[in-house]
Amino acid sequence: MAQTQNAIISFLKEVPKGNIHNCTGDDLINLLDDDAKKWVESIECNNIDIVSGRSGVLINGSVENKNDSWIKIRFKTTSLMNCLRINTYAIVLDNKTPVTLMFDENVYLKKTIVDFKKDLLSMSAQNIYDAIINKNNTTTTVPFTVGSEIDPSLPLHSVSICIPKQKQNANVQFYGFRIFYNGITVENDISTGVSSTHESSENEKPVYYDLTGVRSAVPPASGIYIRKTGNRIEKIVAGGRK
Repeated sequence: MAQTQNAIISFLKEVPKGNIHNCTGDDLINLLDDDAKKWVESIECNNIDIVSGRSGVLINGSVENKNDSWIKIRFKTTSLMNCLRINTYAIVLDNKTPVTLMFDENVYLKKTIVDFKKDLLSMSAQNIYDAIINKNNTTTTVPFTVGSEIDPSLPLHSVSICIPKQKQNANVQFYGFRIFYNGITVENDISTGVSSTHESSENEKPVYYDLTGVRSAVPPASGIYIRKTGNRIEKIVAGGRK
């Protein structure tokens, strides 16, 4: 089986003091670390906010919005990110309208409805947030729109997350994507997931986040939290690993 690599495209860099309403693509690029910037050509967005003291970005789904709320990440044409699977890191902040994920090019998902816990968590290898796209740990079904079925022989051009304009649409705290890629078509990789996700995190100081995205220098004393050490990100239960 070929070795699968992965890239984390996440908005987890130090959030600026003060809120930023209606962010620009450049605002979001400033939240990417250097590794992510190696992949990203540009970012476009609409109805996106940065909330002071909270990691990630807020995708607004309020009824007042007159347009869809979305983020679109375009990758460099020189990249060799031939996509096998994409994990999304986000928290739906209410139980109203589900989020639509749109992939312009290659995608793992070939059906229109995906149950995150059944279809994604079962194929994961302890991969960070792994579809915390629910509220209070309840299963949330999310509709997907795909541009084409996966073709791992072609580089990924772009990936988007969108909340469509409609009544009672959800607010989402969005952290980014983890993209598993490989230039070789291997059926087992596509069907069952990752054969290798080792990431070097030696000599890196860990940073902690609660499930609302609030950053801390020390781990929370209770509940579930996120620990980020270099490129390694883990979901942790205080007193034991999730």
